[in-house]
Amino acid sequence: MYLAIVLGKRESQMGVGQENHQRSFKLARGALVALFGWLVVLLAVRFLWLENGVAPFACGATFDPALGWPCLAKFMLVQAFIEERAGWLALALALPAWWRGHRGLATAALWIALFATVFYGATTGVIAAIMVLPGWLGVDQQRAAA
Repeated sequence: MYLAIVLGKRESQMGVGQENHQRSFKLARGALVALFGWLVVLLAVRFLWLENGVAPFACGATFDPALGWPCLAKFMLVQAFIEERAGWLALALALPAWWRGHRGLATAALWIALFATVFYGATTGVIAAIMVLPGWLGVDQQRAAA
């Protein structure tokens, strides 16, 4: 795209391959923005709601229906990161995504890995994220196209 602008070519003069490349670049940029937004939401939930004392203190390992939805939300969060359950789930999704090159599984594994990394499951979450990042970014497709 940059070369087309510098050389004076318009988008209508670009080839089909360049248009497909532009479209995939826009999708990738949108996916990165969405992933960054997910990370911001996770960090806000952890530091502004969970650790800041806004979440009910009585809820954690047990659920008290009298305390309502904040208690349910905290209970679900605690259940997700006890024993690094979210990280293990991310790894369970990352292995077949890495083995088969399945981009949908890689996306799910990456989002869950970010959740696990933010919520106390850093080891398994980071391992899962590192496993699926090349497939999620389409490194294999770029090599095949080259």
